[in-house]
Amino acid sequence: MINTSVEIAGVQFKNPVMTASGTFGSGSEYSEFVDLNTLGAVVTKGVANVPWAGNATPRIAETYGGMINAIGLQNPGMETFCNRDIPFLKQFSTKIIVNVCGKTTEDYCQVVERLANEPVDLLEINISCPNVKEGGIAFGQDPQAVEQITREVKKRAKQPIIMKLSPNVTDITVMAKAAEAGGADALSLINTLTGMKINVQKRCFALANNCLLNISEPTRLLSISYAVFCLKKKKKKKKKKSGSHASDVRIPAACIRHCIGWS
Repeated sequence: MINTSVEIAGVQFKNPVMTASGTFGSGSEYSEFVDLNTLGAVVTKGVANVPWAGNATPRIAETYGGMINAIGLQNPGMETFCNRDIPFLKQFSTKIIVNVCGKTTEDYCQVVERLANEPVDLLEINISCPNVKEGGIAFGQDPQAVEQITREVKKRAKQPIIMKLSPNVTDITVMAKAAEAGGADALSLINTLTGMKINVQKRCFALANNCLLNISEPTRLLSISYAVFCLKKKKKKKKKKSGSHASDVRIPAACIRHCIGWS
């Protein structure tokens, strides 16, 4: 048989097929349609320190190039997740990657500390969330904030951490290097792109939150490819400049996980 196993940040997966955060709930929602035992990992929907209600409806709309969404990271909070969803997932022979979200660095750290002794394999840190202490700018749009939150999370995490980068930046390689400097074990490329849909007949936004929204598949596939290209190009430039061998040069962080999903 073909060996399909892969390793990410020291964790062995039986195959590289895994769900994308936000598209699969926490596994139970799709377990009647998909055998979770066949997956390399289930990547859960974002988990916060307290329950989040999410945005008002409508919050999904079809577009010419796919769809847009503004779910607002609706989730039941870390206590319900730990008591209900983790025991359910442990019934299956698949790895568990928990997506973590928050509004402040303290929020992220609280979730990471709560998960420290839970039987989960990796943590994916969603840094596309707005930082309420810095005027609402997303953590992932400021390299200093990326490095700082990565470092704080890494101090408290007992599992390897994957930093999920935002594509809504001028240069994603800067954010990748900041995550690496903060101690990230892996990178996830990418979160959703911002966009907008307007109902021209009603002269209003298509979704209820009346702001920039998240563009989902298939439009994002090209952006994911470009993000990977940028990081690889940075690696090649470093190699050429230093004259080192390929094995001496690495893409920022230990590895990159291609992630296609919404929040």
